Amino acid sequence: MKAQLLILSRYFRPVNPVLIGLVVSVFFLSHCGFRLNRNQITLPENARSIALQHIENKSFTPRLDLQLKEILTERFSRNAVKIQSVQIADLSLSFRIDAAGVTRSDYALDKTTQSYEFLFTVAGSLTVVSTNNKKDLIKNQTLTGIYSFKTASTDLTQTEISDGRLQALQNLGDQIIEKLTRNF
Repeated sequence: MKAQLLILSRYFRPVNPVLIGLVVSVFFLSHCGFRLNRNQITLPENARSIALQHIENKSFTPRLDLQLKEILTERFSRNAVKIQSVQIADLSLSFRIDAAGVTRSDYALDKTTQSYEFLFTVAGSLTVVSTNNKKDLIKNQTLTGIYSFKTASTDLTQTEISDGRLQALQNLGDQIIEKLTRNF
């Protein structure tokens, strides 16, 4: 009979020692201050809050500023970063949307079918300032959100255009968060 590494519980059911070790280590790690930082954003300068002070739209596409502010608010809130007024926030974020557009190009996997790729872009510049010492942490950094959509249609519907712009804005929001956390 092979020797088994099993510990018997008080009800005489075998319990794997690896499982016991895992439970014990999780218990000790949770009580020593260790935390998994899977979805949390770490802001520069040990900041815990941010002000979305100026998000302005200089493009000819309406409401992009409002949609980007909504996307950033959702991303920061989901990651336990407080959105506060500029008077009490640790950081102040400003973003200026300079251009938004969509371009169409031919796209075909073979010569028998004709399809098109629509490329949505939203570009602008990011500035982040520490409100404690008024120091520029990021100054006029150019970022571009991109979304690509492939279809057999030569034109897009209004819904597809709106969805494409929103996807490009979400990509831009991800880039803003990445730029803010990657630099520090």
